[in-house]
Amino acid sequence: MDQASVRFRLLGPVGIETSDGALAPVRHQEQCLLAILLLECGKVVPMDRLCGLLWDDEPPPQAHRAVRSQVAHLRSLLTRIGAGPAVTLASDPTGYSLNTTPDTVDPPVRHPRRPG
Repeated sequence: MDQASVRFRLLGPVGIETSDGALAPVRHQEQCLLAILLLECGKVVPMDRLCGLLWDDEPPPQAHRAVRSQVAHLRSLLTRIGAGPAVTLASDPTGYSLNTTPDTVDPPVRHPRRPG
């Protein structure tokens, strides 16, 4: 399966649509994580910000571990469904970023240009 046969859905149930139209199973907390990373596509989202957003600014003591586990599950899912090398869920010392082309996100995520 090539990258064009995988689409990320932000409207309706957040998830990953495969080439046959099936929505890959994603648990609720992972749906939230996926949505955050898609909305910030191509940018590193700091771990503390992820935890704050996922747990309404009251993350549990093991929040970082939970996020790492969710990222591992999403990476595994992307590999299983054949998302391809054009879709990466990258680690950074401060957080995570999801990198993909805009045409794989429905609706397309566009970031406004900053005044020059």
